Order: sequence, then structure tokens, then C-alpha cells
Amino acid sequence: MSLNILSDLDAWCEAAFDQVENAPDGSARYRLKSEANAYIVLGSQAVGIGVLDESTADEYLRRLQAWEAIDGPWLYMPGDDGELVPVPVTMDALRPYFGTRTNVFPKVSTRSFNARVKRAQAERDERKARQTAAQ
Repeated sequence: MSLNILSDLDAWCEAAFDQVENAPDGSARYRLKSEANAYIVLGSQAVGIGVLDESTADEYLRRLQAWEAIDGPWLYMPGDDGELVPVPVTMDALRPYFGTRTNVFPKVSTRSFNARVKRAQAERDERKARQTAAQ
């Protein structure tokens, strides 16, 4: 199933896209911001919450951080030397997207989410153990 943004599209586009250039015909071209892609497009599916606002922000952030603890940061940005630098998710990074609604529905219960994270953590630990044993 595709992810659909159900928010006010003008507000979403203003927060989520950067104008990168003008096309030869004079029309503008836009690029989805890395933060919007990581934290909203992919993040809403991973955390199982379809609305990001003041009432859901703390839980949304905790759930993204739980996944980061298992798989590492969702976002990397180029550093001064050109190397990619991990950018951990913060409330300040989420704040511009408050009011975003997606078709992730119904909200995944805390119990179900925690079970997913626990399963993923066990799989990660098993993978690491196999890699260590193979060395």
C-alpha cells in the first residue's frame, strides 16, 4: 500500500520540499527534504502513527528513537569533509512537520509496537552473533 499525505498540501509542501532549480520551460522543480523522507514518509510507517502533532509528538519521537537504537540513525547528512554524518532524530527536527497526517491507520498499539521492536532487536543480535562466529 502506498503512503498518502492527508495533510493540508500547501503546508506540507512548504515544510517538506526545497526548490532546487527551474526547468527550461520556467517551471519550478522541487526536492523532498531528507528529513521529511526519513521522519515522515518512512517514519510514520515504522512507528505506526499516522498523525504527527503536539499530542503524538513524544510517542512518535520515542518510537523513532527505538528504531534508531536498533538500526542506527535514519538520516545522514554530508559533513564539512564530504563524509556522511549521522543525524539523530530530535523533537526540533520533527516540529516543522507538526500537523502532518498520513494514511497510517489505525495507530499501532504500544504493545504491538514494542513486540516489533523486541523482535527486530533479537534478529539484530542473532545476526551479530553469526557474524562474530564467522570471523
